[in-house]
Amino acid sequence: MSTKKYHIAFSFEGKDRNKIAEIKNQLEKQHNVKIFLDQHESGDLQSSNPLDRLYEIFKNDAEYVVTPEKPNNLLKIGILEVI
Repeated sequence: MSTKKYHIAFSFEGKDRNKIAEIKNQLEKQHNVKIFLDQHESGDLQSSNPLDRLYEIFKNDAEYVVTPEKPNNLLKIGILEVI
């Protein structure tokens, strides 16, 4: 069992927010994992410098950082059923 706060943290472009949120929801339902997504964890970004806090989350608080280049493709090929 991981000692990190999050199993996965997503880093993505703003235009992909809705698709990443869909992936997050599916992963949480199917695999019972804790996932960091900035809009869902806004309290975690309350600091004088949110970018520094984001770096800390990626470096220290997440087991894995996922940076999907094309999140639509993850949904299309059914990757969520494979993970």
